[in-house]
Amino acid sequence: MHHGNPSQVKFGQKIRNGELQDHKQERRVVESIRQMKEEGLSLRAIARCLDEMKVPTKQRGKKWHPEMVRRILDLI
Repeated sequence: MHHGNPSQVKFGQKIRNGELQDHKQERRVVESIRQMKEEGLSLRAIARCLDEMKVPTKQRGKKWHPEMVRRILDLI
């Protein structure tokens, strides 16, 4: 399952030298999202927290939305 723009790599991944690789900084964000969900936070609360912490989305400058959080959680 892909999220967002189909030509865009998934959150937590990047393309370097033509190869798909883990994006370490985004992977830490994915782990934080997972932990927040396990602690009982809602998707909306997680998105708000990421915005407050100024965590960038794949589309720099856009705000986090609950649907974006859900799609990331669906991938892990």
